[in-house]
Amino acid sequence: MSWVEHHKRSERLASEAQVALFKDRKAEALELYAQAADAEDKALADLDKSKVHTVGISAVSAASLHYKAGDLEKAGEVADEWLRWPALPDFARNQLRSLQRSIPKDLHHGYQKPERAVTVREDAPKVLFDAYLMVDWSAKQKRATGSDSIWFALLERTGPPRPSLKAVLRNPATRSEARERLGEALGDLKRRGKRVLVGFDFPFGYPQGTALALGLRSDRPAWLNLWREFDGLVRDEPDNSNNRFSVADQLNQRVPTDGPFWGRPDENKYDPLEHLEPSRPSYSDDLPEKRLCEKRVPKAQPVWKLHGAGSVGGQTLTGLPVLQALCTDERIEGDCKIWPFETGLTSPDEGSIVFAEIYPSLLRHEFTPLVKDASQVLAMALHFAELDEERALAKAFEGDPELTREERTHIECEEGWILGVTGEEPTQLQLPPMTLEHDPASSSASLHITDLKAVDVEQRASAYVPTGPILLLNRILGTWRLGQPEAIRLLGLDPSDKGYVTDVLTGRKALKGRDANDRLAYLIQIRMALFAWFRDEEVENDWLREAHAMLDDKVPLELLLEGSMENLLLVKEYVEAATGW
Repeated sequence: MSWVEHHKRSERLASEAQVALFKDRKAEALELYAQAADAEDKALADLDKSKVHTVGISAVSAASLHYKAGDLEKAGEVADEWLRWPALPDFARNQLRSLQRSIPKDLHHGYQKPERAVTVREDAPKVLFDAYLMVDWSAKQKRATGSDSIWFALLERTGPPRPSLKAVLRNPATRSEARERLGEALGDLKRRGKRVLVGFDFPFGYPQGTALALGLRSDRPAWLNLWREFDGLVRDEPDNSNNRFSVADQLNQRVPTDGPFWGRPDENKYDPLEHLEPSRPSYSDDLPEKRLCEKRVPKAQPVWKLHGAGSVGGQTLTGLPVLQALCTDERIEGDCKIWPFETGLTSPDEGSIVFAEIYPSLLRHEFTPLVKDASQVLAMALHFAELDEERALAKAFEGDPELTREERTHIECEEGWILGVTGEEPTQLQLPPMTLEHDPASSSASLHITDLKAVDVEQRASAYVPTGPILLLNRILGTWRLGQPEAIRLLGLDPSDKGYVTDVLTGRKALKGRDANDRLAYLIQIRMALFAWFRDEEVENDWLREAHAMLDDKVPLELLLEGSMENLLLVKEYVEAATGW
C-alpha cells in the first residue's frame, strides 16, 4: 500500500473512532484509534522524506492518534523520534512539543514502562471539583448580549482517552434565560455525578448589622433573612426590566440613618425615588460602608452602590433571588452548599454543588478573548481548575488567616467572603493551548472552547460590540486575508447583502438564518482545527491556497469561496480527518 492508501485508511479509522466516542463506546473508540495510529505509522514510513511539510503533518497525526488511543508511551516515542529530525517544520515541532508536555512526567524521559505497579495512597489528596462554573452577572434593564451583559463559563475535566479541560462559554440575553441555562447545566452535571464549584461575581452578603437595621429579626441566620427578603421584593421580568431602584428606595426607608443604598439614574424613567440619593451618604460603625473582605480588596466597590461605574449593588439585588432560585431548583435541590454561610471558612466537604462569591479583577491575565466579561469568567474558571489540580484550592476557602474569631463569625453569618482572598496576591495566569466552536443550537451566543490564544481578538472602540461568533468571523477574515466580498460568499449570502454583512461584522445586526449560522459554525471549526494544527498563520495560509491530492487536487480556500454548503462540508471533513479532530 502507498502513503496515500495508508493515510486514507488512518483517516477513515479515526473518523469511526470519533463516532464511537460520541456514542460513548469508549473501548471500541480506543481500538479504532490504535488501528488508525498503526496505519498512520505505516503511511509515515512510506512517505518521501523530501516532502517535509507532509512529513510534519503525518508525524503530528501519528503521535496524536497514539495519544488518543491511550498509548502515551508510543505517542512519546513518535514525538521524540521526529523532534530529532532536523528538517521537521516549525508548526509540527511546536505541536509535538505541546503533546509531549501533556504526557505524564514519568514517561517523558526514555518512555520506559515502570517495572512495577505504582501504588496510589488512599489518603492522597484529590481534586475538590470536577467542573468550575463562573458567572459574570448584569443588572441591565433590557435584553443584552456582548459587552456588559451576562456571561458564564463552564470548565469541565474530561477523559479518557485524553484527559483535558473542556469549556463552554455562554452569553444569555436575560437573567431569566441565564437562570434556566444555569439550572440545566447544573442539573446535567449532578446527574453525571460531578462536583461543581459555582462562582458569581457579586456579594453574597452585606456589612454586619444590615439585617438588624432592616428590622429582620428571627431565628434564621442574617444572610438567609436578607436573601429571602430581597427575593420577595425584587421583581425581575422576562424582558430584563426590574425594580431594583424602587426596592433600594423602600429599604432605605426602613433604616434609621441616611442611605445606605445610593446611586440612581434619571428619575423620570423610574418610580419616584424619594429615599435614594444620587451620591454617597455617610456611614457609621453600626452600618459600615464596606464588608471586611472589601477592606482587603481596595478596588472592590461597596454593595450599596446602585448606579455608575462598578455599581455592584444592582447586581446583588437582582442576583441573590437567582441564587435562591437555583438552590431550590428541583434539579439540584439538596445538593447545594453556600460558602461560607453553610460551610464555614473552610473547604466544603459536603454538597456536590458549592456556590461562592468571586471577584474576577483579583486575577491578572494576559488574554482578551471576546469581550472583557467573557475573558474574566474564563480566566477565573481556569484559575480555580489549576489551583485544584495543584491541590491548592482548599486554601482559597479559608479566608485571610489574620481574621479574628469575631470577624469570622460576622463573615459566616452575614457578610460572606470573596473566594481566594487569603492575604496573598494571585499570580499572573498562564493559559494552556485550548479552540472555539459556535453552538448554533443555542438561542444565545455560545462557544465551545478548545484554544484561548486563538481568540486574542483586538477590541475595537465602538458603540456596537459583535457577539463571540462574529468576532471569530472577523478574526478568520483577518487571518485568511479576506474581505467583505469573501465574507458574503463564505456565509452563502447574495452580493446585494453587502450592507447587511457590514452591519453583522460590526455588531449592528445579528446574523440571521439557520444556513448562515451553520456555515459560520463550520468555518470556526475549520479555523480552530487549522490553528491547533499549524500554530503559524503563514503556513496556514499557504496550506489553504495550495492544491491537495485528497481534495482531487483542488484548493481548499477556492472550494470555500465557491459558496456551496457541499464544498464547505467537504473542506471541514478533510480538515478534521487530517488534524485528527
